[in-house]
Amino acid sequence: MDAIALVQYFGKPDFFITMTCNPSWPEIKEHLSQTDEVQNKHDLVSRVFRAKVEELKTDILKRQVFGRVAGFMYTIEFQKRGLPHAHFLIILADEHKLLTPESYDRFVCAELPDSKKDCDLYSLVIKHMMHGPCGKLNPTNICMKNNNCKFKYPKDFAEQTLKGKNSYPICFQNEKNRKSCRNKRTNKDAMQLLLLYKEFPEYFVWSSKEKMWTRRKQRIVIGRVVTCHPTEGERYYLRLLLINVRGPKSYQDLCKVDGNCCSTFREAAEKRGLLHCDNNLVECMSEATNYQMPYSLRRLFATLLVYCNPANPTELWKQFEDSMSEDFKILPNMNAKDIRFMALNHINDILHLMGRDINEYNLIPEKIKPSAAIRETNVCQFERNIIVREKDLLLERNLNTERKAYNTILDRIFSNKSGAFFVDRAGGTGKTFLYRALLAGV
Repeated sequence: MDAIALVQYFGKPDFFITMTCNPSWPEIKEHLSQTDEVQNKHDLVSRVFRAKVEELKTDILKRQVFGRVAGFMYTIEFQKRGLPHAHFLIILADEHKLLTPESYDRFVCAELPDSKKDCDLYSLVIKHMMHGPCGKLNPTNICMKNNNCKFKYPKDFAEQTLKGKNSYPICFQNEKNRKSCRNKRTNKDAMQLLLLYKEFPEYFVWSSKEKMWTRRKQRIVIGRVVTCHPTEGERYYLRLLLINVRGPKSYQDLCKVDGNCCSTFREAAEKRGLLHCDNNLVECMSEATNYQMPYSLRRLFATLLVYCNPANPTELWKQFEDSMSEDFKILPNMNAKDIRFMALNHINDILHLMGRDINEYNLIPEKIKPSAAIRETNVCQFERNIIVREKDLLLERNLNTERKAYNTILDRIFSNKSGAFFVDRAGGTGKTFLYRALLAGV
């Protein structure tokens, strides 16, 4: 499963983790002679790095240091000097997703450790995780561009962890003698108005100078809440609460129903009666019709069928059939029945990729058969559509020292035998040429 498929199935990732090989690791240094260079000891580096990666996987998946993992993938890349690094994409189960500032604070800290209590950790942070100095203190630093740090240091102090742009958190940083500026009058006005989350910008505006919300005095604005896919789990139910619950003061307020605190946003939405009918699904589809193309609407409809269990899927189909069929209506010589079946066939193809069939939902009396294309996997379809250029077919004739590797690998492929091969030579010696020849041959 690739990264896109993983995100589509499990929802947005919670962690991106990068692990870089450190040539100063004692496991590497103790096996080097005085004349050895780390970048020339591929076997040693690869073994040590793999052991470290496997231990990190154990921490994440078995010891569950971040919580229960719903899905993950990782890739290992090699730098120019041969030192590898791994990129991990981690998606947590709904009950462990990072949805509040407090959940970020459990794993991420933007403060220096206590040098007396955590001497080792303090020395590692100082050595590996400190940026600069740059700016006025060191205008010639490598990060400086147009008299500014391209990594935007120094960062502003934050009194509490917040979600910043592009979902990156702005982590809590404690600054001594920093004054807390709170606008009590704004809080009081907001509580009296009992606003929905999306209505807040209509009455208040953020002052970047004073760092607080103030009453809006000019212009009319329309507030909205960023759209959310139903497969995103808790994030979707959080949005459902935000657009229906008035005057919440915190996440805890959203989770409280009749004085009882629910453990998840889904549970709170269910107890508030937001999931007892298909109103939330109708609202979801209605909002999507304002800006989504018919192709995307059909994908959304299939997702709602699979993950949201609508009480009346037939009624939901009838209500949005026209919007989901608009692109087929412009095709020539198409009657209403043909258009309906083209839309349903496409929805069925999407459902088959999710392991379901459209006939399970009884949208229409007739049976819908899966298309021939969907019977094959996406990978097979992709491979069949690859166009091999004629000049690539001739590459095999120009192989020299790569001929042995070429013949060995193809022999394994065509004899249906398993095998793993590692090709390693200096740059410019024909590795890419060999890869192209192999791909054309296959």
